[in-house]
Amino acid sequence: MYSKVIPISLFAILGVFQGCRFSKETAAKGSLFVPNNSVFPAPHLIVYKTKKNYSQFVPVILNAEKNTLVSYPSPADMQLEGKPILPILLRQKYWMDVKGINKNVAYLSIKIEDFIKLDSVPSTAYLMGKILEKDPLLEMCDCGIKENDGLNVEMNLNRLILDKKLKSTCVVIK
Repeated sequence: MYSKVIPISLFAILGVFQGCRFSKETAAKGSLFVPNNSVFPAPHLIVYKTKKNYSQFVPVILNAEKNTLVSYPSPADMQLEGKPILPILLRQKYWMDVKGINKNVAYLSIKIEDFIKLDSVPSTAYLMGKILEKDPLLEMCDCGIKENDGLNVEMNLNRLILDKKLKSTCVVIK
């Protein structure tokens, strides 16, 4: 009896600890946000600055070599109630991600407002041919797990940016 209980109990305990952990680096930097206390992954708050304003263009994710599409949205992914979903502009030309970009982001030459009108996702070959910028990032930081209180998040991020504490508070990705 005990031989079955111990492995199951050990598995449950490990699952709890795994769900409660978050990046030691983020914790050491004093993340703005609390660790993910569930066993489900939660989105991270990504703040970034680009070479130009690409906020109106469709983001895609490339591989590390920047020659293959790894992830791209469908037209439905880029809209909410028929309106384009755009990143949030912060102070000093920083942006707060709302779609899940990472350091391998690239931007298509297709505007989001045009993309959401499509009936289906174009082919990967078509999308690769529409890449406007393969390396748009100047800076990118991971500020921990997102909170639900959007207004306070924006205010806190803007304060960090103005106080020049974004890079010392969040984990620098690029």
